[in-house]
Amino acid sequence: MLSTMMDAIDMGYEVVYLYDCVAGQSAELDAEIRELAGIFAPVHTTIMSSDEYLTAIAQR
Repeated sequence: MLSTMMDAIDMGYEVVYLYDCVAGQSAELDAEIRELAGIFAPVHTTIMSSDEYLTAIAQR
């Protein structure tokens, strides 16, 4: 999941990290990856739940 996010950023995409839609090897690793995603916010990543994402796209 981290390498996919980094590859997308390197290709110029803005990444939307839906933290409740990913599963890692452990809760600790998930927390670390979410923290790393936060380092790139708000320029390259947006961190939100799937409910927040669905609400945001419904308002468009």
